Amino acid sequence: MKEVYGDAIKLASNYQVLCVTTNGTVKLNNHAVMGRGIAAQISNFWPETPRILGALIQMHGNHVHHFFTTDKAKVRLLSFPVKHQWFEQADPDLIIQSAKELQIYANSCPDDLILLPRPGCGNGRLSWIDVKRLLEPILCDRIHIVHWRQD
Repeated sequence: MKEVYGDAIKLASNYQVLCVTTNGTVKLNNHAVMGRGIAAQISNFWPETPRILGALIQMHGNHVHHFFTTDKAKVRLLSFPVKHQWFEQADPDLIIQSAKELQIYANSCPDDLILLPRPGCGNGRLSWIDVKRLLEPILCDRIHIVHWRQD
């Protein structure tokens, strides 16, 4: 894995895949909860994404899913679960599971560059240093972790 800095949405056009950190909560209307962070940005740009992701979570569980391809840049959006419920703190075990699933996806698409916002470090309330230790042994260098500022 490599680290990059900037706005994930603006950087996404340089990548084939943008990961969206998500949770496993599906509302009564069958839409995934995508209310904060990059998930909220994505659902504002493409209002159909909560419905699509909600259906995938209901059918296949809280896993990495390809759930949308953007219209202009043709960037594939993948969910990257960090929480089971929207209100919880991010779960390090779920982040490990998601990282392993993402690496399997990356292995199946060896020419793709993948952009992943720092998982669990915003609304998930985990520290980047702790999460980085979890991800480093799993993710390859074609997966770039993005943060909006260098620290």
